[in-house]
Amino acid sequence: MEKKIKKTIYLTCFVMLAWVAMSYMNTITHNMSDCRYAEWNLLTIMSGETAEARTAAVPKATKHYNKSNVVLLAKLIEAENGSAQNDETLWLTGAVVMKRVKSKAYPNSIRGVIYQRGQYATAAKLDSVNPSTRALDIANDLLAVGCKELPDNLVFQAMFPQGREVYKKIDGEYFCLA
Repeated sequence: MEKKIKKTIYLTCFVMLAWVAMSYMNTITHNMSDCRYAEWNLLTIMSGETAEARTAAVPKATKHYNKSNVVLLAKLIEAENGSAQNDETLWLTGAVVMKRVKSKAYPNSIRGVIYQRGQYATAAKLDSVNPSTRALDIANDLLAVGCKELPDNLVFQAMFPQGREVYKKIDGEYFCLA
């Protein structure tokens, strides 16, 4: 009986330690660390998965994934649609930037797309924008994972329809296809 109690105490301590470690990793990730949480998820480590298997399971980050791009994209998302009720609006706002970066019709960098003349009126005030945690999380996801499920020609976002057709209208914002 005493062995069973010791085993239970050890297991409880291990679970609590694992929870603390996972909470720490989650905190680091949300504070814009360059470490992607999924690669170091303690539950997969405890399951006995190899490092190669864990890394292979995580999608390759976009070539634009770095801290300054995450913050810049988050600032634009916040400035353009930070008050939106629906996270999908924020997601699509960032996705339009990413799809423009990929398009030959726009600059091939996040900074270039955001500051391209005549495109984003909010770009002039981005230095004074403090992005919300929502905007930072969405920007981080877009740059870490990408938005391949969306059409490549999703390059317009405005308060009115434009381009070839409306992809989606949400929170009073039109997201349109070229």
